[in-house]
Amino acid sequence: MAHFENSSFQTDPLRSFFDHKENKEVLNDMHESKDGQNPDSVQNKVVHREEKNLLSEMNDSTNSRSLLLNAVQNNDVETVKDLLLIKKVNPNFNLQMISPICQAAALGNIQILNLLLDAGADPRTQNTSNMSWERQPIHIAASKGHLDALKLFVERGIKINQQDSDKRTPLHWVSMYGHVHMIKWMIDAGALVNASQADKFTPLHVATCLNHVEVCKQLLAEGADMSMLDYAGWTPLHTAVCFGYTDLVQLYLDRGANPCAITVCALQENTLHIACSKGNVSLIKLLLLHGVPLESVDSSGETPLHTAVFYNRIEAIYYLIKSGANVNAIDFLGRSPVDLAAASWSEEAVQMLIMTGGRVTSKTPFMKGRCLEAETQPQSLKVLSFLCIRQALAPNLQENARHLPLPQPLITALRMDDFELNMDDIDLKVDVIAKDNIEDFFCLFNFHGS
Repeated sequence: MAHFENSSFQTDPLRSFFDHKENKEVLNDMHESKDGQNPDSVQNKVVHREEKNLLSEMNDSTNSRSLLLNAVQNNDVETVKDLLLIKKVNPNFNLQMISPICQAAALGNIQILNLLLDAGADPRTQNTSNMSWERQPIHIAASKGHLDALKLFVERGIKINQQDSDKRTPLHWVSMYGHVHMIKWMIDAGALVNASQADKFTPLHVATCLNHVEVCKQLLAEGADMSMLDYAGWTPLHTAVCFGYTDLVQLYLDRGANPCAITVCALQENTLHIACSKGNVSLIKLLLLHGVPLESVDSSGETPLHTAVFYNRIEAIYYLIKSGANVNAIDFLGRSPVDLAAASWSEEAVQMLIMTGGRVTSKTPFMKGRCLEAETQPQSLKVLSFLCIRQALAPNLQENARHLPLPQPLITALRMDDFELNMDDIDLKVDVIAKDNIEDFFCLFNFHGS
């Protein structure tokens, strides 16, 4: 009786029926072999039947896994419960690079997550659906903004600073996707606000790259360090300037970030060099207002004007010259802004620099003849007058012109307040100057030169 109670028939009548049927077929095969059949053929039949049964079991397992993944995807709690608790499906699998626990973490269904974890799902399962990022469920939940799911994983023993394959923590993922509502709880739970990932980006760097202003504010409120450096030696302020995020630049400056900080990479630039490389005039203005030196130099001795000329940022060149940049500054290789403009075949930049006092040097390649023509053969007496006086007033053109004893139209023209970027129109823009004031130009030039 005890044997009957423990039999498979008692626990699974359907399975017992098939076992009985298979045993009967094997016995029949054995009887057939006694009647003269080859024993090897009998053995082949048995092996074939076993393979068939194994394939059937594998198909059943695959079907069960597919059903579980579909149930998780559809938030079908009852089906998940049936498959895990009744059918005893093992939740630790990857089907087409998708695992139930990672899928549930992305959806944030707490009931399903609890069912999976109670059934033995590994909360450290690596997500393999994205070969670039090997994340665990806690990172996925963080990236999707599921705070309750994040709390659940922490309650189940997963570290709040658990790193993925790139050493990103959950706080990095929250910062990347802009989930500001999660930050305070995470910090209170022990998340490191200045943790560095593989490329030395902190959560503040990450949020800065994606212009998540509110996330940056919250990170700063929680103690984020604005002086932390990434792999290139950039602070979050350098990064914000590079991407042109004016609101973030203003935020960091208001919070005391150092606008004169030098990057520790080979270029050793400051924020003004970076803004000039992008041609962002509004940020150039802002940084100059916050005290970044107009004539600061990088590791090559290049000023911000050199940088703007190198990248052919015409509007930035114009604004820097208006602000008093030295158009004849020489870098460590002996190059002036005119040299760089000529080397890059930027005729517009060459004309602007020469018209505002830039001198052609012996080091100017390629366009030297064109530069000399622009310098030595001005189109009119007015152009010659402007050229001579601006050269005399350089490098502090704006400041020197401001206090000259000249009519305001002349001062306006000298300071380039009426200067348009279209160089073909320059003569038209200075017609406000009366002809009898030309003598004033030469008197001023002679006086300054004495």
